[in-house]
Amino acid sequence: MTQQQKSLAEKSMIAAARDKLQAENKTLEKRLQELSRQYSLLKAQYAQEQEVNAHNMRSLMQQGRDFQDELEEYREFTLQPEIMPLHAAFLQEKEEQRQREEEEQQERERQKAEARQQSERDQHIRQEPEAVPQRRRSRMR
Repeated sequence: MTQQQKSLAEKSMIAAARDKLQAENKTLEKRLQELSRQYSLLKAQYAQEQEVNAHNMRSLMQQGRDFQDELEEYREFTLQPEIMPLHAAFLQEKEEQRQREEEEQQERERQKAEARQQSERDQHIRQEPEAVPQRRRSRMR
């Protein structure tokens, strides 16, 4: 191979390597643009979620303060001298009602247990063989 042929072969190899690198570079640039676009979208979503979370937190904190204020108003109301006896009577009535409901629940449970036991006894009786032996017929001719 002559010097000129060697030189042309090297130039051809260099050009092929350059073309390959340029193609890889283009592919990497496209991938970088795609990743940059995804990053921007994710960053915007994150910022939006943070804003929503901050709004929700402020709203919950305000609700908590409102509930505390309302509870304090109820407490102050129940401590008024003309209200205290009515409030005490109301609480007494509620306690009596709770006790009645508890007793009724216990009675229902007792009745269910009795019914279940009776059902089990009835079933047991039906399953027992007859205790009285049957008479055999004698064969008389």
